[in-house]
Amino acid sequence: MKYKLYNTFKGKQYQDIDNHGKVIRTLANDIRKEIEGVFNERFKYVVQVILGEHKLAGVQSIFRAIWDPNCDNYMSEKFENDSIFCLITIFGTYMY
Repeated sequence: MKYKLYNTFKGKQYQDIDNHGKVIRTLANDIRKEIEGVFNERFKYVVQVILGEHKLAGVQSIFRAIWDPNCDNYMSEKFENDSIFCLITIFGTYMY
């Protein structure tokens, strides 16, 4: 995931990206395809991609969930340069 994220945005500025929606949709779909079949089929996943432009403003994000801490989890990876920030979060829940 980190490799794909880095290669998508390395050396780019926010204004260089032609279609932001298409880029993050493709990134989310590629990551989802990579994790399909890696784990038990009873796991369900959500892939969230947040892309923004650095403009001297902050961004805060939070999530809350009701899940089983013994089975469910998440992971995040971020990319930043002087123009772009991108945060990818994958949520995994086990379906009993």
